[in-house]
Amino acid sequence: MADANQNLPRRPRRLRRDAATRALLQETRVTVDDLIWPLFVKDGEGDAEPVPSMPGVLRHTIAGLVDECREASEAGIKAVALFPVTPRGAEGRSRHRGA
Repeated sequence: MADANQNLPRRPRRLRRDAATRALLQETRVTVDDLIWPLFVKDGEGDAEPVPSMPGVLRHTIAGLVDECREASEAGIKAVALFPVTPRGAEGRSRHRGA
């Protein structure tokens, strides 16, 4: 099948015509610079606790976040995203009512 494509009188190159099109179609490369470490936060003190809806994920205190951020930094990850615990019944409510 590959031989049939190579014997075309004119090989279609429309997808390689210019640099912008080639950039859109090139393979994606993911590096450590592209990663964000998600961290789940709770108030208070004590040990990290599991997030029931996400097996293997822990909710940390502020003190625990420092250790987690250090671990992320040592792994070469330069960004973290913080997700605070939402009290029951507060999902979907906004503290600020916009126009």
